[in-house]
Amino acid sequence: MCNRENALSNPGGDTTVMLRISEELRAIGIDVDIDLIFEKDMRHYDIIHLHNFATPDHTRYVAEKCVKSGTPYVVTTMCEDWPLFYNQMHEQMLAMYHYVNDGQPAERFKHYLQKVRNCKPAEKLDNTWTADHASCLIASGEREKETLERDYPETKNISTYRLGSNLSSDTGDESRLNKLLKTSDFVFCVGRLETRKNQLTLLKALEDHDIPVVFATGGFTYQPLYSSACTAFKRRGKTYFLNSRIDDDLLASAYTAARVHVLPSWYELPGIVSLEAAKRGTNIVVTDNGTARDYFGNSAFYCEPGDPESICNATLEAMSTPFRHGLVDAISDCTWPNAAKQILDIYQRIV
Repeated sequence: MCNRENALSNPGGDTTVMLRISEELRAIGIDVDIDLIFEKDMRHYDIIHLHNFATPDHTRYVAEKCVKSGTPYVVTTMCEDWPLFYNQMHEQMLAMYHYVNDGQPAERFKHYLQKVRNCKPAEKLDNTWTADHASCLIASGEREKETLERDYPETKNISTYRLGSNLSSDTGDESRLNKLLKTSDFVFCVGRLETRKNQLTLLKALEDHDIPVVFATGGFTYQPLYSSACTAFKRRGKTYFLNSRIDDDLLASAYTAARVHVLPSWYELPGIVSLEAAKRGTNIVVTDNGTARDYFGNSAFYCEPGDPESICNATLEAMSTPFRHGLVDAISDCTWPNAAKQILDIYQRIV
């Protein structure tokens, strides 16, 4: 397994996928090494598994080493459609900064968003060489596969697999949560405070509502200015920030206790925390950018990440709707052992 050099020191979704797939492959008898600094001789392996089209130069560098060694490689691409959202995302972040710093003048909010509406789409990240020489590109769903087929038409083979989720099926101890929060009937959002997860727009969406909002941030951010803007945001209801890493038991309790879990990200493939919340019987609001619809079908509530009104409407609808039990059925196969078996099947076809 190869990934960006700081995948373990600065973990992200790609780290979770790499570690969990490695763990489950070892559990079924496959020898797996993780090598982020290329200490191993690639010629000694049957296959090399790369990750992340978000780092095109680094990923190509590793792919070239694979080709020189004569060892086939596959890539879990985590491919994002940058022209769809990337420049809009950054312009909206700047608009939200202005809105908060100016004291949240509601009458001027549409003015702040003008640059978002007028910005030009971003260029796609170029992973052409890596894609063209790969034995297989691995996508998290059909929508990601369609993006890969459009952007890399010379690719030999594209397969899909379904991700797992991290927590057990236990519901956790809600008494611990009640002591910590002293609130109930809340909107829950799990994720680092950052532009991509779009928490500022969620706060704007619920600015005039008295619904408590609870953020589980993990206690770390790459964007301290963004985090500061979130904590400074004033709204009618209370906002809580769980700014330390909480254990799985408490996280499971929070999913179960929440009225709805909202992840209005600009792009998700498909959002592991949304899988976790859904498995605990909580309605979920998710972005329609990425592969969420491949997993949740019509059982989730979808929002447009750049539109606070869309996020608000989806959240209120999810809160007032009984849990859609089809949601659990739709993702019942989303476990890490199942994901690893799908990856192994891809390996075996190539080798």
